[in-house]
Amino acid sequence: MVDQNTIEATVLFHGLDSELALDLRHALSGFCEGIQAEALTGLAQARTTLRNDRNTIVFCGTKPETVKDLRRINPNASIIAVSRLPETTDWLNVIEAGADDYCAAPFESHQLRWILDSSLSFSRAAA
Repeated sequence: MVDQNTIEATVLFHGLDSELALDLRHALSGFCEGIQAEALTGLAQARTTLRNDRNTIVFCGTKPETVKDLRRINPNASIIAVSRLPETTDWLNVIEAGADDYCAAPFESHQLRWILDSSLSFSRAAA
């Protein structure tokens, strides 16, 4: 498992509305000092920013096309779809498109911690 206080990962946001991104950033910073989240403003920036490593976590919107694009750019990234409201069809569509996980607001620190730990543990196991 990942150490409780240190997470070595690049955390990126893509395609989230500003309020949702702010809520997520606040929830992430509440339990882990090591996370610095950066917003990607478009796919062009995603292509230059996303490193092809296994310690990249991208929180993105629930459009399946976005998930597919991000997966093509970095097949090793952990892609977590984020929504304001939990919708079963959104969840199924993004998982089928290649997302690793799905979470909905309101964000709870234990939920986000589990997502980060499992994403990074899976990435290390696949290495």
